[in-house]
Amino acid sequence: MAEAIPRDDLDLLAAEYVLGLLDAEARRAAAALVEGNGTMRLLAEQWEDRLADLNAEFVSVEAPDVWPALDRQLFAARRKRTRLFWLLVGAFAVALVTKVAFWAQLLG
Repeated sequence: MAEAIPRDDLDLLAAEYVLGLLDAEARRAAAALVEGNGTMRLLAEQWEDRLADLNAEFVSVEAPDVWPALDRQLFAARRKRTRLFWLLVGAFAVALVTKVAFWAQLLG
């Protein structure tokens, strides 16, 4: 199949494959071409070599811990609602116990 694809198109596909620009289906097809076609494998290796220098310019940094901020933004409102719910349940329970005690005193 790759023999029917012009070399310029194979080169473009190899570049997109190495850069990670392909969707899942196209990536699987390109990976199969890289595995099964020497020309495609060579083109992909050449693109990796060309782009490796660009990667060397960047300093490795540790990713920030964003989970606590996400947790606060996504679930803070839920916690407030949950707290309010239990506060209301507690108030209802106190009112119910008071009412039962009142009637027990009244009738007893």
